[in-house]
Amino acid sequence: MSRGYNKIFWGILFTLFNINIVGIKILPTFVALLIISSGIKILIEESSEEYFKKALIFNNIRVIITILLFILDFTPINEVINSKNIISQIIININLVLDLITMTLLLKGSSEVFNKNEEISLYCNKRISLYICIFSSLIIIFNLTYIFLNEGMEVIIALAMIVIWLWVAFIFRRLRSESL
Repeated sequence: MSRGYNKIFWGILFTLFNINIVGIKILPTFVALLIISSGIKILIEESSEEYFKKALIFNNIRVIITILLFILDFTPINEVINSKNIISQIIININLVLDLITMTLLLKGSSEVFNKNEEISLYCNKRISLYICIFSSLIIIFNLTYIFLNEGMEVIIALAMIVIWLWVAFIFRRLRSESL
């Protein structure tokens, strides 16, 4: 299981960093999400946990969305999607909610897998509640800043989300260590 958690860890880190050279993405988001999917598949193979199977479905939906967005980057529609309008806001929200669901299911599945180890199971359960509360609040605040056009606040929310994603990545790093 440590290989699966390791891939999830690196996939989350790669989703945070968009590396562009001359306007071309070197590591598109969908590649990072595919790395997460491969990690989830390993967890499913080694545990058959239902929460992992559900997480894989939601993560694969994100993969499809990000592949479509990557392809649309090379079309004139790109300007509509990347501009500040309701379409881009809807796409961002769909991705954020899918991320929330995927990570919650992964943590819940991990709690079940580590059921025999009460300390790790409790560790996962506490992180689930905290993650849901904080990330949901950030999504709501992010949308409020869009409604009231407060660009300065958007930057603060984006930074907070990055910190949360890093926190989640390191939760999976710890789970990798525990599963050795």
